[in-house]
Amino acid sequence: MAGLVFGCSPEELDAPLASTALQSNETELTAKAVHRPFKLSGEGTLNVAANTTACPGLMQLTVNGTGNATHLGKFEVSLVWCTNFTDINYATGTQVAANGDELYFRLAGMGYDADGEWADYVYEGGTGRFENANGELHERIYTTFVDPVNAVYTSTANGWLSY
Repeated sequence: MAGLVFGCSPEELDAPLASTALQSNETELTAKAVHRPFKLSGEGTLNVAANTTACPGLMQLTVNGTGNATHLGKFEVSLVWCTNFTDINYATGTQVAANGDELYFRLAGMGYDADGEWADYVYEGGTGRFENANGELHERIYTTFVDPVNAVYTSTANGWLSY
């Protein structure tokens, strides 16, 4: 018991070690919960193939492109979209930031309105600083088919990202 009472110097007793560690962890958790504005623009190619391994019984849209986005800088994107062009649509993709960090997303919804085609995506994790990322993005897509199975696209998007 004496060792516990007399084993510490007065300076050690005054040092707020636990308080500092808790405040640091609290600050990190609060920062991760912040919805940071997320904007991007991009362009690329789209290829259509039928009944692939990734999309059995459906059409597969393979999207590859580049763009510029907040939090990513210049990025590359790849996306596999499975669809029957009516009521079945699911897609997953990866955006790779200029420094190599990856950000993973999936399709949450899509449709058409007076302004054209749109898609909503949900972000769920990644690598590097995006390991625990989450977010949402609403994208406007402008597609031009150059033949029945190949197209080019441009897009703009707005949403939020936490990481």
